[in-house]
Amino acid sequence: MVNKDVTFIIDVLLASIILSLFYIFGSSFETFSRMQPHPIYILASLIAMRNGNVMGVLIALIMSVLYTIFYFVDQGSLIGFFAEYHNSMNISITFLATTIFGIGFEKYRESIERRTEKIEDSSIRFNELRDKYYRVNRLYHDLKIQVVNSDNSLLNLYEISQKFNTFNEDELFTELVGIMSRFLKTDAVSIYNFTSNGFMRLKIKNGEYPIDYSIDTLEDKRFELLIDSKKPLKKSDVEDPKFPVMAAPIIIDDLIEAVVCIDDIDFSVGNEYSFQIFKMIIDWFHDSLRKIDLVNPDDSIRYYDNTKIMKYKNFLERLETEKIRRERYSLDYVYMIFNVNRMDIDGINRRLQSAIRSVDVVSFDEENSRLHILLPATSTKNEESIRNKILERLRV
Repeated sequence: MVNKDVTFIIDVLLASIILSLFYIFGSSFETFSRMQPHPIYILASLIAMRNGNVMGVLIALIMSVLYTIFYFVDQGSLIGFFAEYHNSMNISITFLATTIFGIGFEKYRESIERRTEKIEDSSIRFNELRDKYYRVNRLYHDLKIQVVNSDNSLLNLYEISQKFNTFNEDELFTELVGIMSRFLKTDAVSIYNFTSNGFMRLKIKNGEYPIDYSIDTLEDKRFELLIDSKKPLKKSDVEDPKFPVMAAPIIIDDLIEAVVCIDDIDFSVGNEYSFQIFKMIIDWFHDSLRKIDLVNPDDSIRYYDNTKIMKYKNFLERLETEKIRRERYSLDYVYMIFNVNRMDIDGINRRLQSAIRSVDVVSFDEENSRLHILLPATSTKNEESIRNKILERLRV
């Protein structure tokens, strides 16, 4: 507002100076007043065109006063000023011109403002539509890729169903993490054991991201709907913003034994199609769990009696399986070897019970007195801290 006022004052000063110059360099007021077209209404009209109707009338008044002053200076009085036709005409045309051009400027400015608002509104709508287009286009290409590419073709969906062919429950959970990682393109898969007292305790995860290692579902209600419904849910199905992107209960004999969570997923992958794939994988996993119950394999031939220590020959087979998973799913693991010359199998089993997860595999090579530990779905970045923890347990 201040800038407009300053501009108007400058315009008035310049116009006054120019009009004064026309008067000064004229031979007399008579000559000055009879100029055609007269500079008084040309200058006033130009200012009105720049500032609008109100300012136009004001400049017309100022210029008319200045014109009258010139007459007074030349004649010594104002008697006869309006009696001269060209004086009245010049002042009348000045007011008329400034009114016409001022009103024209106001209409032009209003028109420009309306058009500017329309352009701004159109620009906002365009940006919104562009963003929607990019999102839809990304989803379109993603769905197209998911339909035709090697990861999500019908042959590979069949391949998923064939992966759950182990008869070891913990190994089956490891396979589930790998399959979720590959086919849903996420490094944020976690599986919790679900206890009868309502606690969820982390069993296994594949990524290095912050997560709750223990959740009391009686206090933390984010999984309430999942537990009550006993069916897979996605984030949009639950009002709690802390709920995972997707989650599903693992049910054995109509009881929830575990909960699988997709804690994060790429925007282009996290769509309804991916949720259907997620549910399909969970269904196949349940089928494999039921097969384990039906077959009920005898693990005693793979483990030392009354321990969770796997025999070395069986451990080597398990290690090869984990290597295949790393190649297939890019699912990392940690493999450590310890020399335990003065320790027996029962002592190792007792000391490591609280130091490892249920999915981890421990074996003892009696011939070389070496302890072998395999931690599936574990980043090698954590190997040193895990090694130190195990060494502390072995020294107890």
